[in-house]
Amino acid sequence: MKKVFITGGSGFLGKHLQCRLKNETCYEIDAPSSKDCNWSESQIGNKYADIEYDYIIHLAAWTQAGDFCLYHPGEQWIKNQKINTNILDWWCTSQKSAKLVFMGTSCSYSPSHELIEENYLKGEPIKSLYTYAMTKRMLQ
Repeated sequence: MKKVFITGGSGFLGKHLQCRLKNETCYEIDAPSSKDCNWSESQIGNKYADIEYDYIIHLAAWTQAGDFCLYHPGEQWIKNQKINTNILDWWCTSQKSAKLVFMGTSCSYSPSHELIEENYLKGEPIKSLYTYAMTKRMLQ
């Protein structure tokens, strides 16, 4: 049985990924919500340090729909970088044998480029989602 840890497990992608993986009999899934596991807290990974995972799938981000990014760019940058840094730190210190997978976002693409992997870091993301897009780009 492969052990999978999903950050952002209560979000849109996290819920769908869990449903998909639960249909497979070879995965044991941990996918705590941000209420149970707030990755913006620096030592939160210690809570899961004694469990050895095969996969860490990082979907978590601090964002909301609409024009949220326009009104919270600094706060969004800091919180998402804390989340990303804490995930990387946990992986490097406690989960060295786990395969780490980051999820990007379509809003990281420039609106003038086709949505294909080769174009992910080309051009500037759409201005209204710039901060969120760039925190996702930083993981690549």
